[in-house]
Amino acid sequence: MKELKVALVNTQYHGRGYPIGGMENYGLLVLAYAIAGIDIEVGLFPEVGKSTADEERIADFLKGADIPIIGLSVTNSQYTEYRQKLAKLRSQVPDAIFVGGGPAFMREDGKYKDSVDIGLLEDKLDAVNVGHAMPFVEMCYSLRTERLRRTKTGLEGEISTGLYALKDGKIIGQEKGKMPNIPMPVGITNFIFKRILVYADGSCPNACDYCTCPRGSLTPAESTFRQIKKYAQYFSKDHPLISFSDNNPFMTKKSVEFMREIRRRGITTPLSVYADDAMFANPEYMRNLVEELGIESIFIGRETSDAQVAAQLGRRLKGKLRDQDLLDRSIKGLLEFNRQMREKVAIRIGYIVSPFDNPNSIAKLEEETRALSGRNVTHIISPLQAHFGTEIRRKYRDLLIDPDNPWLMNEDTLSWSRESNPYMHTFISGMLAFYALKRKHKNFHQLIPSAKRLAESGKEVEGPVTSSPFEEVQRHCKTLIV
Repeated sequence: MKELKVALVNTQYHGRGYPIGGMENYGLLVLAYAIAGIDIEVGLFPEVGKSTADEERIADFLKGADIPIIGLSVTNSQYTEYRQKLAKLRSQVPDAIFVGGGPAFMREDGKYKDSVDIGLLEDKLDAVNVGHAMPFVEMCYSLRTERLRRTKTGLEGEISTGLYALKDGKIIGQEKGKMPNIPMPVGITNFIFKRILVYADGSCPNACDYCTCPRGSLTPAESTFRQIKKYAQYFSKDHPLISFSDNNPFMTKKSVEFMREIRRRGITTPLSVYADDAMFANPEYMRNLVEELGIESIFIGRETSDAQVAAQLGRRLKGKLRDQDLLDRSIKGLLEFNRQMREKVAIRIGYIVSPFDNPNSIAKLEEETRALSGRNVTHIISPLQAHFGTEIRRKYRDLLIDPDNPWLMNEDTLSWSRESNPYMHTFISGMLAFYALKRKHKNFHQLIPSAKRLAESGKEVEGPVTSSPFEEVQRHCKTLIV
């Protein structure tokens, strides 16, 4: 059998500055455990305590392997960083097999170029893993047992479901990968804020048009609770949180039961979770649940306060579009929840601005963010991104500036054409530009009045719509606003 070594590399950054450690990318963590389970040496990069995934350290780790493999985890919003990392690693380990994975890679219907096409044909990856990580694990096993071989024309042999590769210049592969069947591992953050990372159930019943989250679940074992206790004690002076990576945990019984089991085990470390804004239509229920489970930090997906915008976004609750009554009851309950819990719970609330917004919906957004404020509240307002594989991209592809350019799919660039909605094009351009120039602002909502004035002025502005590094985007913003 061939000797393999696998380096799993996280290409994400905190705020485009500090690299996210390999152990805080939960998908990579699951993959690492699954590969180790078939007795293949695996390393996670950046390593714990290291600030960068240094290419020389990765090259040293892979030395001596018959088949060195580098797996790169890629998000839609940081494609630029991934391509830069890929180029550096190729110069250090030119004989490695390079495999891309993560939410950036989705297969579509073949009518247009998708991210699998880009990864294999433009980025020259040897393979792409779509969905969960089991295809990558099976690929490693097949390479070690020589059921799969690398040739001059691509990979030949067993190609697992969810793995895509080139054969004689054509892409082969089908469907999505499944989650490896392993006990739930526990990750930790590499950043200043200490988080203990877990994942019980990624299911979400909503089926929103802009979502890219694959479904999957893991079952906690005794080792899971031992690891949580170990990290909680180790980080006890840093006020750690147990952070759930579940997509919509309060809508899945498995996630809530796991939270309760953590408490039954005598683990008192506070929790950090996601919550759908519709849950707050019953604020008393949420207050009781938060107090019972010891939750100290909540990220709330609000997206919009306008039902017409929600309909165009495809913003659903259990498959049904959200009406104005539900949206109004949700924010009313959330305001009451925050009034009661502002001293106990930190809230981050996310909104999406899009070509479907208008002056009225932006006025609602401004009013709502002003009402829902305080030291414990942070607003995150992001432009809508038509990620590969989403219904939003299928419906509105013709409104995108460059639909085949994944570099435009991040929080710092505008991907929608001016023709899609001149008012919102200027509003989003202004919001992004002001934010780039005034990073001291803690909340996007502080920039809404400035962006509104720019949009109402009727000025035709463009940007930032560049695929260049973020420093160049900032320079572009200065010319736009100053």
